[in-house]
Amino acid sequence: MTTPINSGEPLVIASKHPTDGPLYQRIAAHIRAAILAGDLPSNSRLPSTRTMARDHNCSRYPVNAAIDLLKSEGIVESRHGSGIYVAQELVNMSRRTPSKPLASACIEQKSCDQKKIKDSLPYTNDIPTGCGIFSHHPDISLFPFKVWSNLLKEYWHAPPEKDIREQDPAGFRPLREAIANHLALWRGLSVSGDDIVITSGTTPALNLVTRIVLQKNDKALVEEPGFRQAMHALNLIGAEAIPIPVDDNGLVFDSLLKNTQAAKAAYVTPSHQHPLGSVLSIRRRQELLYWADNNDAYIFEDDHDAEIRYNGLPLAPLKSIDQNDRTIYLGTFSKTMFHSLRLGFMIPPKQLMTKILAENRRQNHCISITEQPAMARFIAEGHFARHVRRVRTLYERRRNALVDLLRNKLKKGIQLHYDEAGTHVVLVFDRSALPKSDWIVSRALAKDHINVTPLSDYYYRKKNAKHGLVIGYGSTEIKDYESAVTKIATSLYC
Repeated sequence: MTTPINSGEPLVIASKHPTDGPLYQRIAAHIRAAILAGDLPSNSRLPSTRTMARDHNCSRYPVNAAIDLLKSEGIVESRHGSGIYVAQELVNMSRRTPSKPLASACIEQKSCDQKKIKDSLPYTNDIPTGCGIFSHHPDISLFPFKVWSNLLKEYWHAPPEKDIREQDPAGFRPLREAIANHLALWRGLSVSGDDIVITSGTTPALNLVTRIVLQKNDKALVEEPGFRQAMHALNLIGAEAIPIPVDDNGLVFDSLLKNTQAAKAAYVTPSHQHPLGSVLSIRRRQELLYWADNNDAYIFEDDHDAEIRYNGLPLAPLKSIDQNDRTIYLGTFSKTMFHSLRLGFMIPPKQLMTKILAENRRQNHCISITEQPAMARFIAEGHFARHVRRVRTLYERRRNALVDLLRNKLKKGIQLHYDEAGTHVVLVFDRSALPKSDWIVSRALAKDHINVTPLSDYYYRKKNAKHGLVIGYGSTEIKDYESAVTKIATSLYC
């Protein structure tokens, strides 16, 4: 049974919701907040887009854009000939009161021994990680170095004395404000420059916040397969990683609940799971936030590859629906600009900001001022947004060409995984038909300067590892695909 919403009660934008950013983001933010608060129940029918446009005194274009964004997040769904409905899978988190904290849930499976996990990981030193065909680097030929060079020269020709003598541990303020404006405009995340800390990338930021949030022997949940550096950050402080499997909807939440006893943090890539590419469903996002709030835990949200999305609008971050401030948002510019830039940012919960800035001062981890003024103008003047649009267009063509070629040449024992974001595809081996080790295949291809990554390298527990190849396409031109894919086929089947 469905519940229609009274069309006489317009979905107006209340003052408590963000007032900056484009209209479609504001409409989406209002509808999203109303749904997640339970004001619009699951399975309810929304007013027509024509009605909402009339209520907002706007055209249907921003309303349609808002609905498309909410569809991509799994919050609403279309039903043919019937209209737009609140998704059936949603949970009213704001009105749930747990009878006991989820931390008391029993563990059906013992957590992994950290030393065994570490010892079981393959050594990667003998496989090149730099340039080469199918490497995981952005295409630097697309970057507007002339613009970047001019921005650097204009600032450093006569820099303000205060910028040289004093350094804010949170980073260059104009850059923080430019990032805040960009997030509001493109990601629907309403923050100010005061909420942002400039970092030298995701991994250093992760190393910093794990030291603040966790202690030796604390437990933290990580995705499996997942980002290896997350486990390394935990190893550095002696914390214990508890791998949680992922599927097409992100973290398998049943498994998460079975392994949550005393866990103090969770590392996730919700907008584009690394490396498999799935998007964490809205229901699982709600459950994860509910788990964090009721276990006094924090979520490390790595917004991996979020800017590089080919179909529809970029997804709203997990942090944008975090009403209890448990999420530490981690962003980087390395994937869209160039790896050696080493410039990123984090948005920590307000209660952690003082500790983070104090740690930056104590460890003298303030980021070099050199690139920050140029980056501030690069974003504020629209160069960054134009660059992202340019690389999206080219990378989508490269992805489509690579997928077509892989489908034609690799037929036996292969599952091809690709999605609407990022700069890589994944081949998963059917071990019954293709028993080869992905490490043997990777080493063989490296001799021909084909730099693919073994999928098993992303698993923390060797017994759970699937074999396959992670193939980057961002920096490789289409003309080089034919010979490279032919060599991959030869390595797999001969």
